[in-house]
Amino acid sequence: DSGRACASNSTVCPVCRLVLTQCTDYTVFFGCGHGYHSQCLGERKLCYKCLNDKGWAPVATNYAVPSPRPPERPQILPPAFMRQRDLATLRLGAPTVLPDLEGIF
Repeated sequence: DSGRACASNSTVCPVCRLVLTQCTDYTVFFGCGHGYHSQCLGERKLCYKCLNDKGWAPVATNYAVPSPRPPERPQILPPAFMRQRDLATLRLGAPTVLPDLEGIF
């Protein structure tokens, strides 16, 4: 199975709990998608999560964790009645007269 591509669903080594990409050690990915540091696996080359020793791929050195995409926001448009008007001119409303409340409180 050497030379085959396999998708990884691991970002953390289940043995040492360190992020796979933030370590200087080599990373081994199995056909099941689990990844380990090569030193954490030892000589057996066994996936400890599925107890599978078949389908392990050689050392991967160019693995990068994909960054999550931000959610897409819907485009915000003004209501239809505002889109039909010329909003370039500023119109001021009538001044609001507030009663004088001095001395009441």
